[in-house]
Amino acid sequence: FFSFQAGASAGVVVDVVLYPLDTIKTRLQSQYGFWRSGGFKAIYKGLGPAAISSPIQGGVFFLTYDGIKTFNSKYLNGHANLQLPLPLVHIMSASCAEAITCVVRVPTEIIKQRRQASMKNKTAFNIVYSAIQQEGIRGMFRGYTSTVLRDIPFSVIQFPIWEYSMKSYTSYTGNNCSPIVVAGCGALSGKTLK
Repeated sequence: FFSFQAGASAGVVVDVVLYPLDTIKTRLQSQYGFWRSGGFKAIYKGLGPAAISSPIQGGVFFLTYDGIKTFNSKYLNGHANLQLPLPLVHIMSASCAEAITCVVRVPTEIIKQRRQASMKNKTAFNIVYSAIQQEGIRGMFRGYTSTVLRDIPFSVIQFPIWEYSMKSYTSYTGNNCSPIVVAGCGALSGKTLK
């Protein structure tokens, strides 16, 4: 449960703080062009669906990641006598967590991006209704595979580094990682991808 809470909190903070930059990026990529899509006006347009799903996405990711990591560590390494290297356990766990989280992320991204770049003031409900009416339920998951293929490589690199950073901190100091240290290790592992 702690994993769900921590992931949910982190997801909300990151998405709300960085939302204006995401809106600007989406409008720059819009088929209507940056200015016709709204320019710098209403840069928090579409935040509602993102803010609602953000804690769910973060929570689902870390709950899945920790669950699969625990299963791999305890059952595969402990009972099946398969000694998986820890980085492989983290890679498998992060990849599965990304695939599952994208079930929530992709429909949210569709709603958010259509709100951000829309020249009309459509509600999230109107966007969902229109997408399902025109494309069926599959329309809400358009881009699922490409999103998973985009996100997994980042997690494959980031999570083994994050886990290694926390383990190194604990070994060096003899202390358990506080939430601040965990966040710092996460920031360090994310920074390595830039």
